Amino acid sequence: MKNIVNQVDVCIATYKRPDLLLSLLHSLVEQDLGLNLTMRVIVVDNDSEKSARDTVNKLKEEYPFPLFYFSETRQGISYARNKALENTAAEYIAFLDDDELAEKKWLKTLFDTLISSKSDVVFGPVIGLLPSYAPDWAKNHAAFQRPRLKTGSLVKYGASGNVIFKANVLTEPPQKFDHSFGLTGGGDTEFFYRLHLAGKKLTWCDEAMVREDVPDNRLTLKWVFKRSFRGGQGYYRVFVTRFSTTKKYVWFFQKLTYLLGSLIFLPIVKLVKPKSYIKLKCKVLGFTGQLSAVFGRRFYYQEYVDSQYSNNTLASEVKRQARNDIEMK
Repeated sequence: MKNIVNQVDVCIATYKRPDLLLSLLHSLVEQDLGLNLTMRVIVVDNDSEKSARDTVNKLKEEYPFPLFYFSETRQGISYARNKALENTAAEYIAFLDDDELAEKKWLKTLFDTLISSKSDVVFGPVIGLLPSYAPDWAKNHAAFQRPRLKTGSLVKYGASGNVIFKANVLTEPPQKFDHSFGLTGGGDTEFFYRLHLAGKKLTWCDEAMVREDVPDNRLTLKWVFKRSFRGGQGYYRVFVTRFSTTKKYVWFFQKLTYLLGSLIFLPIVKLVKPKSYIKLKCKVLGFTGQLSAVFGRRFYYQEYVDSQYSNNTLASEVKRQARNDIEMK
């Protein structure tokens, strides 16, 4: 009997990172797909200056898989992801971030788990690789060491940095990424949580790994604290907005109590146990983010338009922190 070859459209949204995109595309060349799998690669450039176009076009002729380039000039990651979805044609769709590298059997492992578990969506881990000069506090921080689960574990949401799903989840009922999350982040969590609420089966595959080098601009407490605040706002927008009125009141007073209690202990913890201080402050900022989101869109932190995240401006600060280890000693 002739083997059925399944096609996966691998989607990549990119923004002003042509060198990292090139490395990712090279890693996809090395994919071991077996006999029953093939893929197309769809790159959507969210840079109005089309900084990724030349990178993709130079690879097209010799690339072993069909490689497509699209431009999405409307600023926001949700617009770019939806542009990718609009140009898919396969029965299965995968997403990667442009700063990642895929392990050799990444796609096959994701796909096999999708089929064997009879799932609609399967997520895999993104392994953050810290540079040798990373500050001590960063080495075990949740922002860089993401939780991992046993393969086959059911989940209610996930991220788009390492995922595969059946294309029919987009039509039953119609689904797309919410543009209101385009500049704040969190739109992928909302998208997949919405699929869960629609009755789709979401599963974890721990062997389908991709890796990313953690850039210098993330190795500062300033970045981690801002990410905690933004994460809190995202939690409110994705989950709390769906609570009943009664549950919202209970949530509000619980978080307000936690916040006030944590603020009392925060200065003491900073003096007595600096490592715990960083963790506690992240929680405080997460609670603050949740509560701030109650007051509407004008208070949303738009992480992806924050010019302070320039690698050039923060690299020296990161290395200074690593040398002195100020926060820890």
